[in-house]
Amino acid sequence: MDPVFVAVGFLALVIVYETYRRYTGISLADVPGPESPSFIMGNTKELYQGLAAEADFKWQAQYGNVIRFKGPFSVCSFLTCSIYPLIR
Repeated sequence: MDPVFVAVGFLALVIVYETYRRYTGISLADVPGPESPSFIMGNTKELYQGLAAEADFKWQAQYGNVIRFKGPFSVCSFLTCSIYPLIR
């Protein structure tokens, strides 16, 4: 077999696999959480500004036991207040 055909076939397989993984994988976009007020700070200012766990309890009451929030530079993070949602 020609090495070019092998390389093109392998590249096609990688593209198909990555596309499949992207659209069937777990996404944090479906998890509820607060809007990010800043791209640079995300929700970390609100998280660390008040008393210990003040924002955590407020978010838990508003969004439930699993919360998605934005970290520095809008990196998605999640907070779980109970292990039972992770088991299901």
